Amino acid sequence: MNESKIWKVIFYSMGIISVIILGVCIYAMSAFLSPFNSLNKNDYQSFQDMGNQLFLLYDDGYLKTGEYVGTADYDKEKPKVKTILSKYKFINSMYLVDKDVVLISFDANFQSVDGIAIRRNNAELKKTYKGTGFDEGTLNYTELIPNVFHFRAGL
Repeated sequence: MNESKIWKVIFYSMGIISVIILGVCIYAMSAFLSPFNSLNKNDYQSFQDMGNQLFLLYDDGYLKTGEYVGTADYDKEKPKVKTILSKYKFINSMYLVDKDVVLISFDANFQSVDGIAIRRNNAELKKTYKGTGFDEGTLNYTELIPNVFHFRAGL
C-alpha cells in the first residue's frame, strides 16, 4: 500500500470515529437535559392529579378532544389550564388527544420530546396521535404509576 492510501484510510477512520463519538455525546446530553430525570413518585402523583383536573375540564366542555394548548396560548386563552399546568415551569404544551388520554410535553431535545401521558378508564395508549406534531409511530411509553406514563417521541 502506498503512503497516500494509508493516509486516506487513517483520515476516513478518524472521521467515522468522530461521528460516533459525537452521536454518543448528543445522546448522553439529551438524557441529562430532560426535566423528567428530576421527577419522583410524588411528582407522578401530581401529574395524575393534573390529568384528572384536565379530564374534568373536558367533561365540563372547557376542553375538546384534539385540543392543543401551548405555553404561549394558555396564559391568555385557557386560564384554567394555566392554573393546572403552572406547577411545573418546564411544561411546554398539553394535548388532549382522546377523551381519556392527555399528553403533557416538556421541551424538545435533539429532535425528540418527552413528557407525561395520563389516561383514565384504562384507555389504550397509541403510538401515534394526530395533531401532536410527533412523527408517526414514535410514541413510546414507560409506566410510572398506574395510569401515568413517561413518553418519548420523535419530531
